[in-house]
Amino acid sequence: MNMKKLTSILLAATLASSSAFAADPIVNDGIPEPSAIDLAGKGIWGSIAYSGVDHKRGIFWGANTKDEAEAAAVKHCEHAGGKACNVAVTFRNHRHGSDNDGSGFPYEPCAALAAGNGAARKWGATSAPTIRQAQKAAIAQCGSASCRIIETICT
Repeated sequence: MNMKKLTSILLAATLASSSAFAADPIVNDGIPEPSAIDLAGKGIWGSIAYSGVDHKRGIFWGANTKDEAEAAAVKHCEHAGGKACNVAVTFRNHRHGSDNDGSGFPYEPCAALAAGNGAARKWGATSAPTIRQAQKAAIAQCGSASCRIIETICT
């Protein structure tokens, strides 16, 4: 047997016995498997929170209630290091095309947050039916030539 053939056989035997080729067993680690996502039951509320003091922000969408969306956005802003986080804008979408709760709160599924530069950093946030409309309105509300969109979201 020549040396080349012997080396090939030894290499093949080593690789075959290696754990790299062994299948890992599935171990139940106690974490439940995620259930399928129910898009029909998805929450329709979203919110953006902003801290003008340190320019931190937090967003949340997919909440089932306005209060839930706002609280989660503020929490995300605080988690990002915001010292004075407040709700900047809250928005919602239709769960179904024909739903209307009669509250008068607009069904505007998109929101944008704009902020400018400088010490007295201006900002604006608004919701609208489309992302482009929300961006345009947020920049207008911000009111400074340095204003730029820093966050956009649609539910």
